[in-house]
Amino acid sequence: RDWLADPEDQLLGPGAGTDLRQAGESFVRSLGQDSLEEPLVKHLAQRMQEELARPPTAADSYQLVARRDAFLSLLSLCQPQLKPHLAFDQLLAFSVPVAALAAHASTQAPCVLLPVRLCLVVRSWCADIPTHALAPLLQLMQTFLQQGCPKAVRLATLGPLRELLGRFSDHEAWAQAQGPLIDGCLVLLNDLKAPEVQWRCLNLVHLFLCEEAESGRHEVTEHSLQRLLALWRQPDAGEQLICLALLDVLRALVLMSCRSRQPRLPLSPALLACCLGVVSDCYSQHRPSEASGPRSGHGANSAALLADASIAAGSLGDQGSSSATVFDSGVVLFLAVLRAVDASQAAPLVGFFPQLLVYYSQQSSGALHDGALDLLLEYCALYVELAPDAEPLQPHYGSLLRLCHGSLQRTEKDRNCEMSFGLLQVLLAHAASPEALASVHELLAPLLVIFATSYNPRGPPSTFRYPLHPSLQVFCTWHARHPQDFLQHFSSVAAGSLGSAALLVAGCRVTRPIVARASLLAAALALVEAAAAGGGTGDVGAVWRELLSATSELLVTAQRQGPPAPLMQTLQALKSSLATKLPMPTRSSAELQACQLPRTLRPALRDDGTADEAAVVRWYVGLLVESLRRLGSRSATDLQALVGGASEQVRSALQAAGL
Repeated sequence: RDWLADPEDQLLGPGAGTDLRQAGESFVRSLGQDSLEEPLVKHLAQRMQEELARPPTAADSYQLVARRDAFLSLLSLCQPQLKPHLAFDQLLAFSVPVAALAAHASTQAPCVLLPVRLCLVVRSWCADIPTHALAPLLQLMQTFLQQGCPKAVRLATLGPLRELLGRFSDHEAWAQAQGPLIDGCLVLLNDLKAPEVQWRCLNLVHLFLCEEAESGRHEVTEHSLQRLLALWRQPDAGEQLICLALLDVLRALVLMSCRSRQPRLPLSPALLACCLGVVSDCYSQHRPSEASGPRSGHGANSAALLADASIAAGSLGDQGSSSATVFDSGVVLFLAVLRAVDASQAAPLVGFFPQLLVYYSQQSSGALHDGALDLLLEYCALYVELAPDAEPLQPHYGSLLRLCHGSLQRTEKDRNCEMSFGLLQVLLAHAASPEALASVHELLAPLLVIFATSYNPRGPPSTFRYPLHPSLQVFCTWHARHPQDFLQHFSSVAAGSLGSAALLVAGCRVTRPIVARASLLAAALALVEAAAAGGGTGDVGAVWRELLSATSELLVTAQRQGPPAPLMQTLQALKSSLATKLPMPTRSSAELQACQLPRTLRPALRDDGTADEAAVVRWYVGLLVESLRRLGSRSATDLQALVGGASEQVRSALQAAGL
């Protein structure tokens, strides 16, 4: 009776491990010896027939309920001995009268014990449940989770559901069941008070949402979101595991609105408001001090994937009660929101950007947390989508460039270093005034010198001082958006225009994306022409031949069946799913690709972050044809020699383009 009054008390329920209970279970298991197995099975078969002849009712006395509970316990404890003789379908049919009690019994009726015990039986049999039995079993679990069922039954359902999800996560039966089960768990959450039980419920919701995000379109109600926000803001007595679980649930809800999904579920105003409220609290109340140093949120995020709250707390180690882990997980939620939000919803986000810049500007580069520059890059891409001329971004150039400079001064090639090049690309592409371009030059000039003097095309890309591919993409942006400035600076380095062109062609050979390769070759082409026009020293013909060879490789890659862009997107999504599931960075990916191309090619980039690679290749081949025509006007012999020595793919492409 005490347990029925408070089903959240784990010490009073059917699963309580008292000394007497454990001794009884050990005795029953000892009956599974070979000499006793046959009479044990016969006894249980006889008892099952008796139970079928007299189904349980809500009016049964406590003594009768206790007897039936003992029999259900035997079905669980003796599962190894019963499975050769008792099909799970038979067990499921036997359970129908027991399951019916859940919808009709009062919360204080002794018969509530039976459907609760039935859930424990299902957990015991989970490893041997046949695939075809999952659909009816999920229907049973949905019945148990309905709001009208006693709280004890709804709580007991969480255990078998998690076991079933772990074993049958890819079964088609979940497609229809997950939505109602998520709603049922969120409704149950309203009635829970104990932190450990709240965590179990949130944990299951998070797992369901992660599975649902692969193909579903679950949209949580505004009332449920208000409940989640209220739970977030109440005192957390669970070592902040409730906060972490809530952050994971919200992030999984945002994942439904990933911009790469078709059809896409837009981010609802209620979910956006809830997430922004939580993120604001993370920055205002859970922000760690700089003295704690840089952090990674992976430990906090993976803790919510564990099945047991006490194990999860242990996985957090000494940070289990610190604000740092909550802040890190809040940053991940913030990044998910920035990737999923539509430009039309961005008004409340825009106002937070200056405050974010102030916060990061007050920290040393080594103290920036993981994802700091990811946030700023997504913000910059959002600003550009709101205003293609990026006018609202201009006042923030100084702060953003200082953060990039701080990351580039460090020796580590970490995530923030890589993202600083992405930020630099966007700032360079949208530098609308000579003053803005001059401020970007302060970072570009040293980078160019390092590239021209220390990049070794014969060595692996990892030997370069900075991440090579992001560095090359900055040079692509420089040429695509400021071509004359690009030529002026590249011709002034020790390698000269021709040597710089050779380095860019070499960089193209270790670059995979079609957009980056075509842009690199276009930049190299401009440098070769500048070298030829300037009459500088060097073997122009050799660089031309290397350029045409790289062009051949580009054409072969672009003509292969199954373009690599969708494959790369899939691999990126898989890599993300191995750690923390996030929406794809389609907006920032599209912007970074757009920065490497002239503005006239913006229509070749899609909203999902991929590009019309054929259009990009045609653009480059058109530039190549124009350059070769200019070469032919100066020396027809040189033109014939170059084209004659090119591959069949190059000659065919040039002929198709009108050469």
